[in-house]
Amino acid sequence: MKQSRQIRLLAALTAVAAACAVFLILLPEPASAGEDTPGRKITDMGAGEVQAVVLHNQSGTIGLLNLPSGVAVEGGDSSLYSQEKLVSLIYRLAHLDSAGTVEEGAGGLEAFGLEPPAAQVSLLTQDETVRLYLGRKCPVSREYYLMREGSAEIHLVGEETAQMLLQGVSDLRKLELFPSLAGDAVRSLSRITIENDRGQIVLDQLQTDTISSFFGMTAPVAAPLNWKEVDDLVLIPLRALSPDRFASSGAPLSQYGLDQPEYTLGLTIAGKEYRCGFVRKDPDTYYCAALDGTLVSEIAAEKVGFLEVGFMDLIGSSIYTRSVADLSRLSAKYDGRLVSIEVSGESTALTATVEGRQMDYLETLAFYDRIDTIPAAAVLTGEEPIRTKPALVLAFTLRSGQEDILEFYPVSDRQYAVFLNGAAEFTTYATVVNDLINAFGSLSGS
Repeated sequence: MKQSRQIRLLAALTAVAAACAVFLILLPEPASAGEDTPGRKITDMGAGEVQAVVLHNQSGTIGLLNLPSGVAVEGGDSSLYSQEKLVSLIYRLAHLDSAGTVEEGAGGLEAFGLEPPAAQVSLLTQDETVRLYLGRKCPVSREYYLMREGSAEIHLVGEETAQMLLQGVSDLRKLELFPSLAGDAVRSLSRITIENDRGQIVLDQLQTDTISSFFGMTAPVAAPLNWKEVDDLVLIPLRALSPDRFASSGAPLSQYGLDQPEYTLGLTIAGKEYRCGFVRKDPDTYYCAALDGTLVSEIAAEKVGFLEVGFMDLIGSSIYTRSVADLSRLSAKYDGRLVSIEVSGESTALTATVEGRQMDYLETLAFYDRIDTIPAAAVLTGEEPIRTKPALVLAFTLRSGQEDILEFYPVSDRQYAVFLNGAAEFTTYATVVNDLINAFGSLSGS
């Protein structure tokens, strides 16, 4: 019995060895290190030398004419296509790098996925036509096989090059939902509206005397915002909100669920309104469209995630936020007492003076850390009983001359309404008000 099992095991190992031998025979062999020249070019010509390009893959065929006035789409409406994408495609095709070469091996071109190829492209110049053929992905690396017609060499190219050749020809169309907001263009953005299952928020650009753009919330509540929260949670992902792939043109939006989008984004850019809708296709992808059109695209879910933002996310950790370096004076009035602090200096020379006593930089920061966070407890409904006298009044006088007044009125044993310059949207906790009073009390010795 034992001998029989050994014979069966030996037979199985022999079969596995034979299969491995066949695989190794068919597997293309990498070229030797001496044959692989770093920085080797597959194509190396000026983009202006390319007169025409024809790209063919599983999605279809597109012909491009490289004209002095721009790139035209042969037999199509060139106005529907992105000049930026077409020019980039021609330039990249004219400057293809090889990551290495491999030897053909016993399997022939079919072993590389080159017969038939996954994609092929022709570049027409005045002197020649260059034809390139893309094969399959290499099983032992992340590169793809590519061959230039007339050459016996089989090159390895990066995944980015392969995806350029495999992209849907319709992906070269203009898919943007709104004009670019890169660089200074964001200054033309005057309003942002986001609607999701948490409600609607409206951000309006504030008029400032600086070159920067700052946004304040006007709905569902009026509130100043921390610029860093707005930048990180809204503006940075908004600038990157560009569709990835073409899905459809001409079909009703309802066919993709975009008549009832999960997220709606409204933008006012240079006085013009843009409304975009987003609905999930699968865990990794959303459909998106300008809601006044019929062009539907696909976009990665990770790009859309910021549209889940709620107004409390943007308010951040404090109802009111100012850097101590912005202040010239800070005063607190409570229980018939008035504590006033004068702030002066810059950077590490920043100091504060209270009741004739000067606090150095570290003392000033340590005190301000105790008072600079006023968390929101709840949104005021307007039905809370608000007493006629505030328990605490804080006055922030900025170096610009502006003054902000915060008043804290009790509405219950646990919460206080916070009025900022006469308007209240939120409550904070009673413990926060007590901590503020105690902080100022520690300075005056009372």
